[in-house]
Amino acid sequence: MKTKIFLLFTIVLMAVASTSCKKASYLKADKQELSFTRTGGSLTVVLSSDVKEFKVTGAPNWVKATIVGNKLLATVQENNTNAPRRGSIVVEVPGKKLSIPVSQLYAATYLRVNPSTLTFASRGGVQTVKVECDGTVQVDAPSDVTATLNGSTLTVVAPANDGKSKTALITLTADEQTAKIYLVIKTSICPTCGGTGSITCPDCDGRGWYAHDFGNGLIAGGPCERCGGQWTPDDDGWDDGSGQIPCPTCHGTGRLN
Repeated sequence: MKTKIFLLFTIVLMAVASTSCKKASYLKADKQELSFTRTGGSLTVVLSSDVKEFKVTGAPNWVKATIVGNKLLATVQENNTNAPRRGSIVVEVPGKKLSIPVSQLYAATYLRVNPSTLTFASRGGVQTVKVECDGTVQVDAPSDVTATLNGSTLTVVAPANDGKSKTALITLTADEQTAKIYLVIKTSICPTCGGTGSITCPDCDGRGWYAHDFGNGLIAGGPCERCGGQWTPDDDGWDDGSGQIPCPTCHGTGRLN
C-alpha cells in the first residue's frame, strides 16, 4: 500500500515539475506599441501565450506597468519634461520575451472648441463651450467676462450690456495650439433712435414747422402738428413743433426690452 502511495506522489511531483518547467512557444500582444499624450493616462494590452505566467521584467521609470491575468495595464502621469519620452515595457513568460515600445508627447497636438461663437442677450448670462485638447489649456478672457475651464467644459459668464452692442474674444492656448471663442453681447439700446426714444419728424424734417413755395412770391407755411406744433393767436400765428416724434421701434422708451 505504501509503495502505491509513494508511486502516486512521485507521479504528481513529476507532473507539477513538468508543468512548471514548460516553456512558451509564443508570446503576443494585441498592441504593437503604446503612445500617450502629454496629459498621460492608462492603456491596456491583452497578452496571449500558451504559458500564462506573465510578468513585467522591465519598464521606464515614468511608466507604471502591472499584470492582471492576461492583461498589461500601463499608466503614465503628465509629461512636464518639455521633451518627448520613449522606452519599452518588457513582458516575459518562461522561454519568451516581448518588448512593447512606449512613448509620450510633450506638447499638445490639438485644441478644439465647440461652439466657437457665443451670442448673449443684453442682460448677459451663462453659456458653456466644449473644449477638446491633449494638453494643458490656458484661458485668456476680457476683464468683464468670466471664463472657467473645468475638465472639458468652459463656462462663460457675460455681463449685462447697457451700452451699444459689443464683441469680445476669449483665447485658449495649449503649447503651440490656439483656439478662439467670439462673444457677441447684444444691446438693449434701440438702434433706430440710439436710445433717445425719439426720431426726427419726417413731416417737417425736424424744423417744427413747414413752408411751401407756390411760386410768384406765394409761400404758405404753418406749424407741424405731427411733432406738436399748433396754431396760436400770437404774432407768428403758430407755435413750432419739437421737430421730434416718438421712436416707432421702441415706442419712445429708447430700449428694446
